[in-house]
Amino acid sequence: MALVLDDMLATNELKNKLLTKIALNGRHLNSKDPVQTNELCTFILSQSATGIPKNIRRNSDIILSSRIPSKTDRKTIIEENLVLDSSRGGMSAT
Repeated sequence: MALVLDDMLATNELKNKLLTKIALNGRHLNSKDPVQTNELCTFILSQSATGIPKNIRRNSDIILSSRIPSKTDRKTIIEENLVLDSSRGGMSAT
């Protein structure tokens, strides 16, 4: 099953506890499903990367983007996701 959340930032609905639980724990929510191949995949569509709460951004498996006009958003995406050294020291370097 795919859940597509589009334009959720306009109404501040991503701060909703249920939506956060789905975004962070979606793959575990179907654990009681008798069909083991059923999975929940969540897509969050946004025009602003930093509008998505940090805990959801950092838990994302895949981030797709077109041109990001905001320098702040570009910097955030780069710092949170594009690291050359994945050791503890490399991840903490700024």
